[in-house]
Amino acid sequence: MHSSFFQKYFPKKKISSKTLSLFTHQLATLLHAGMPLLPSLLMLEEQQPKSHFKKIISHLIASLHEGKSFSSALSEHPTLFSNDYRSMIKAGEHGGILGDVLQQLAALQDKRQKLHQKLFSILLYPMMVLIAALMIIGLLLFFVVPKFETIFSEMFSDKALPALTQLILNLSRNIINHPHLLIFGGVMLLGGISFFSKTTLGRLWRDLVLLRTPFFQHLFQKNILARFTRTVGTLLTHGIPLLQALELGKETTGSHSVDQLFQEVHDSIQHGNAMAASLRQHAFFPPMVVNMMEVGEATGQLPKMFLNLADFYEEELQTHLERLLTLLEPATILLLALTVGTLIIALFLPLVTMMGEVGN
Repeated sequence: MHSSFFQKYFPKKKISSKTLSLFTHQLATLLHAGMPLLPSLLMLEEQQPKSHFKKIISHLIASLHEGKSFSSALSEHPTLFSNDYRSMIKAGEHGGILGDVLQQLAALQDKRQKLHQKLFSILLYPMMVLIAALMIIGLLLFFVVPKFETIFSEMFSDKALPALTQLILNLSRNIINHPHLLIFGGVMLLGGISFFSKTTLGRLWRDLVLLRTPFFQHLFQKNILARFTRTVGTLLTHGIPLLQALELGKETTGSHSVDQLFQEVHDSIQHGNAMAASLRQHAFFPPMVVNMMEVGEATGQLPKMFLNLADFYEEELQTHLERLLTLLEPATILLLALTVGTLIIALFLPLVTMMGEVGN
């Protein structure tokens, strides 16, 4: 119990997305060439240099020797293989299409990796500005503000300083006198947020915030719809029954709140309702999704409609992210200007007040 707790909240080092993508590509190629799963994994293990991932492949091979399925073996490493990865592998095993599913997974990982690289390149400049802002604020609080405090104590010993100035002086004094409390408090805050975000209550609270915040609502919705439609469309294309595809598809959302919603859709279809009618009962699904499902059911092209929706929402997600991140750059600069400007105003406010009194 204790080991599973530490594995969940303090996981071992992860493997890179590039390494996982390469592994998935290679395994799919070997399976399509007619090689069974176990010999394929043995071959990939031999090709791996001595690394953490080599040990993971060895563990997967050992689990297969024990009679476990490939998806069960992957589930023993939840921090390395995501829910949607394991779910699609499980579907591929059930449908006898593991090689095809691995190819789809490899293509999906390539898309996500390109998106992550693009996001990193866009985020790089705002991150540099933010780091510069923190350094400037730190220099002001540690070296500049104390000198002004000495001047103020000599010039305004019999007068009260403005509230903003006194607040900045107190903040600087506390940081200089108790830096360990600042570091400890920061570590505890980040650790507490990380721990809470992994709990069921934390995930529900996160989903509630994302679903109710206009700034992130559309981003959250498009991300979930892109994942869900891609998974379900892929499974349907390879002959997996609709109900089973929906059951496995909902595991890719990463959201407890939305999981319940997809479960209700699944149950509605199980009771004989049409796909479009089941989706129409929930405001989470845009009218376009419902309309395309109606067309897909009427024409017998439901798998194609799911994949078309996946292409659309993946493109929409990328466009939305680019728009969002283009606003981040000026917002970061504005935050820097406001913060530094507030510090400077606080330091010069007593001098301006004194000069006004002398002028009067």
